[in-house]
Amino acid sequence: MERPGRAIWICCVSAAFIAAPMTACRKPSTNSQAMPSEQAAKPQPAAGLTLKADEQSCRAFVQNFYDWYWNRTKDRMGDPASDGPTMPTLDAVLNHRPQLVSATLGKLLKADDELKKKTTDGIVGLEFDPFLNQGNGDVPTTPYTVENVSVADGKCLARFNRVEPDSEVRPELMKTQSGWIFVNFHYSFYSEDGKTKDLPDDDLIHALSTE
Repeated sequence: MERPGRAIWICCVSAAFIAAPMTACRKPSTNSQAMPSEQAAKPQPAAGLTLKADEQSCRAFVQNFYDWYWNRTKDRMGDPASDGPTMPTLDAVLNHRPQLVSATLGKLLKADDELKKKTTDGIVGLEFDPFLNQGNGDVPTTPYTVENVSVADGKCLARFNRVEPDSEVRPELMKTQSGWIFVNFHYSFYSEDGKTKDLPDDDLIHALSTE
């Protein structure tokens, strides 16, 4: 009579030999459908590349505007065949290129322009060019060239080389489905040394809203 332990060992060995061929002959799964985690994800633009593209497009938009609005006039100042610089007007933007500014800013600028046209005496409204931060009649001596831009949360702030030592303008823009638009202009005012602030900083929306 065999010991129970020997019978159990034989059964285990037999079961192992029976199971081995079954395991070896099992075919790999023919299911070719990839798991969701294995599916190739669609390439997405890197955040850095998107930011870089926004900076480039904002810079180009601002530079193109100032080339049209003032720089082309400045270039004719030294031309003897020219009658002299023709200062740009706010009407040129409001009437011919209103899509360049936001609805809020455009409405405030139009109200200021209409107020000045209705008033025959006294000084009302803005006393300076809102895009150049230059007093009415003052002629900038150098072109406006974008020095750098900063983009964050769909907004862009552009800075120029210092056109005049006593003033500075920094356009603020917002990105829309159709492209960039101006939403505000920020101003700084300096003393003759070009370093000491002569007046507190201001912006166009605030200036137009407090008239």
